[in-house]
Amino acid sequence: MFSFQISTIKLLHAVACLASVASAVPANTGGPDDGKHPFVGQMTAVLTDAGKEINFTCSGVLISPTVMLTAAHCLVFNGELVEGTAVSFEEKPSKWKRAKEIILHPLYSERVSFSNYDVGLVILSAPVKLEEYGKLPPLGYLDTIFNNQGVEKDDFTVVGYDILTFNGQTRRIRFSAPQKLIEFNDNSVDKDLVKFSSSFGNGGAACYGVSGGPTFWNENPTVITSLVSAGRKQCLGNSISYRLDVEDALNFINGELERL
Repeated sequence: MFSFQISTIKLLHAVACLASVASAVPANTGGPDDGKHPFVGQMTAVLTDAGKEINFTCSGVLISPTVMLTAAHCLVFNGELVEGTAVSFEEKPSKWKRAKEIILHPLYSERVSFSNYDVGLVILSAPVKLEEYGKLPPLGYLDTIFNNQGVEKDDFTVVGYDILTFNGQTRRIRFSAPQKLIEFNDNSVDKDLVKFSSSFGNGGAACYGVSGGPTFWNENPTVITSLVSAGRKQCLGNSISYRLDVEDALNFINGELERL
């Protein structure tokens, strides 16, 4: 099983908006999203660690006016659901909509560093009206893509929010960055996970507040292939994403949508 140099799920989860990421390190080799993915949003919430409240951020993708998908590890900490969850779909977040419910995949476990079930739903208290929303993939979407000749492994884009530096100014914005698919359906990652490049020289980085952010195949930029689950500090190395085109993910999401 592929292993990263991270100690706990808390890494991507709690440090997202702490001072340690305010060092103006560029988060990717891409740039501002410039309105290309208006259905990708930023989530903010509060977790309690050793009696201290910590604000953190993640990313997510809206699949209907009131339902956003994000990583499960963004929604729970030490067995307790996070509090004060709110989301924004602005390029530079300033206005927020409160969540009225958060739902974890029932098989997600904080005890597993790279969970096959790292997906959850954020149900909003008021709708976000857009012309289009992110779309769930069909079962086996990634397999279908690579069964077609001519598909390049760098034909992917990750979208999310992080602290970036442009023209000498540091700000938290929505960005998009190229991603190179490294491995899936092999012995180094579980069949429900996919590994992307996150190094500066080879694709774009997925780090910190990008947890829960979607990855898209460039030929179909509204269909979600996966959600960012884990990566290394300083936006280096590779990242692991949880595939949404697998039965466990689709059954959970579609089942909750029917319930709602």
